[in-house]
Amino acid sequence: MYSISKQLTLLLICSLTLVVFSAAIQGYRSSTAISSKTYDDELKIIAQGLMPIAVNWSVINPGNANAEQQTLLLSKKAMPQLAAQNMQQRVEFSYQIIVNEKAVIRTENTPTKPIGELSQGFSDVSFSGKRWRLFAVEFAENEWILVAQQRSLRGLIVEEMILAAVKPIIWVMPFLGLLIFLITTRSLTPLKQLSSDLQKRQSTNLSPLNINNRSTELEPVIQTLNLLFTRLSSSFEREREFVSHAAHELRTPLSVMKINLHNIQNNPSDLNTDLPKLQEDVERMIQAVNQLLMLSKTNPELLLQDQEKVDLVEICQSVIADLYPHIEERQQTIELLGEYQFIMSKPFLMQTLISNLITNAIKYSPDKGSIRVTINNSAEFVVLTIEDSGPGIPVSMRENVLKRFYRTDDAVKKGILGSGLGLTIVAQILAAHGASLSFLDSELGGLSVQVTFKSTEDYLR
Repeated sequence: MYSISKQLTLLLICSLTLVVFSAAIQGYRSSTAISSKTYDDELKIIAQGLMPIAVNWSVINPGNANAEQQTLLLSKKAMPQLAAQNMQQRVEFSYQIIVNEKAVIRTENTPTKPIGELSQGFSDVSFSGKRWRLFAVEFAENEWILVAQQRSLRGLIVEEMILAAVKPIIWVMPFLGLLIFLITTRSLTPLKQLSSDLQKRQSTNLSPLNINNRSTELEPVIQTLNLLFTRLSSSFEREREFVSHAAHELRTPLSVMKINLHNIQNNPSDLNTDLPKLQEDVERMIQAVNQLLMLSKTNPELLLQDQEKVDLVEICQSVIADLYPHIEERQQTIELLGEYQFIMSKPFLMQTLISNLITNAIKYSPDKGSIRVTINNSAEFVVLTIEDSGPGIPVSMRENVLKRFYRTDDAVKKGILGSGLGLTIVAQILAAHGASLSFLDSELGGLSVQVTFKSTEDYLR
């Protein structure tokens, strides 16, 4: 485990230090280049200042033919006044006036021979155990002025200039580090507040987080946590509802079964009368359990995972084949109209949805009744329609049929077996797919249930 504030402070300080020293190195290079040009210009100025001395010497000693003539030595104090005005006192210069490759006038720190090649311009030379920057200019035939300056003194001045610029920054670095630490600590305050709120939160509290002064970076974290809390709350609520619904739905058939068993026990002679009732209660309980289990599996968060292209016509054919014994038992007719149509879903979900709708059509249609399954498509939608010749559902009751355990008065009066969960499961599956459900009047005289899906192409966009 590590501290984000400490790590961020260290990273910023290291980055700042790197930037400062990189800038110092770049400044050193730039200052060196600028100062070198300035010093080179001053060498030219000194050479120009020595020009009258060289010319006077040539006038006094015409021909320059006397090789035995004594060389004139000059001390540093004898340097031209122009040089003394332009250079710091500690910057050492040396120069020679060369005639026929011999120094006739020179400073005392130079030899009698030329200190560098007699070539017009600048060059680097070594003499007296030091490195020098040399400027050479020819003022007459075989007569040269050589002016040199120590390299080390040039670099020393540049280094002092850079140090003078960087030293205040070095002194202020600790204060910058403290300032960075305070800023990062304050910036991480919302994160600390979030951590504190999560630690204080009760395990049963799944309400959304409300953090003041949210930062842009923290907002996705809070949204993700709130989404997680919402999902957990919904999951726990579904679990409570499942237990409540299971208890509600199973209590009635179990109570009736208990009464019938009691009657059979006390009056064995009524076995032929009570046994069918007992069998009917068992069937109702089995159906209720199956519907409750199906409802628990249609979790909206799980429905959209691993979807694939599903052919509605193929699913309808499979469901009709499974339910055909019930259709044949009641001498009903069923027809399937439509061509192959694909949507994005899971085969299990579509089988559950279509099986519930067709089962309802079978249950509520009379004997020898008619059922029609139609699949149409348009540019954006695929429409599944299931019609029957039953009594239908009054318009006033159509809003309630999607509620859990809701059953119409007609279904209760006729004793039609059911739990009131079939359409609830259908609605939950459709909600996860973004599909719509409509109840209309059918041409067959009963109810027309119309389900509208997005087409496969619309899903993939």
